[in-house]
Amino acid sequence: PISPPHNSPIPPALTPVPPGRLPGLRPAEPGEFSLRAFRRGKLDLTAAEGLRDLIGAETEAQRRQALRQLQG
Repeated sequence: PISPPHNSPIPPALTPVPPGRLPGLRPAEPGEFSLRAFRRGKLDLTAAEGLRDLIGAETEAQRRQALRQLQG
């Protein structure tokens, strides 16, 4: 992207549009990207479960165990 000179206004064409104003865009559902990765074979079931456990980890021990599962 082009950066405007210091203290210069950003031209309207370069102003980001809020996602709610673009047709067809919506916020992702929880787990949506993991599900897509799983369906495309980029993430196996064990790794997906490890990722879920990592997100839900409340202790350091849970985090370490989830990372081991996620990494295989």
